[in-house]
Amino acid sequence: HIRYIFAYTGIEYTDERIPEELWPEYKDSMPYKMRPVLEIDGKPVAQSNAVARYLAKKYDLMGRNEWDAMICDVLVDTLGDLKQVLPLAADSLSSLRPSSLVSLSTIKVPHPRPDDGELQHGIAISREPCPGGRLELGLGM
Repeated sequence: HIRYIFAYTGIEYTDERIPEELWPEYKDSMPYKMRPVLEIDGKPVAQSNAVARYLAKKYDLMGRNEWDAMICDVLVDTLGDLKQVLPLAADSLSSLRPSSLVSLSTIKVPHPRPDDGELQHGIAISREPCPGGRLELGLGM
């Protein structure tokens, strides 16, 4: 989600990915021996959610108040949950006919500060082929 923030805000960055086979060579030099790592002012920072919150605060994406900030955290955590669950779902869906599989080609998360001043909730996931066009996962707030 760090790259999503960069794309949304138009921030230019260098995307340096370490190939899996080279990771053991770099692992000990990384904070917490983890990735991703973002270098900020020459300092490497791990933990993508912490980095995302830092960037969201810096670029005014956290909403207008504490409630909005919490809803942003809910969306980030929901995306994290989906990242954990989708590979499992893909395994169980692999036995289905190709025409019944869900395409996750588009994930739309609303801007936390829309013009009407109210934070919009929910995540819309494009489904193809699917009558009705998309599946919505609402947070119901």
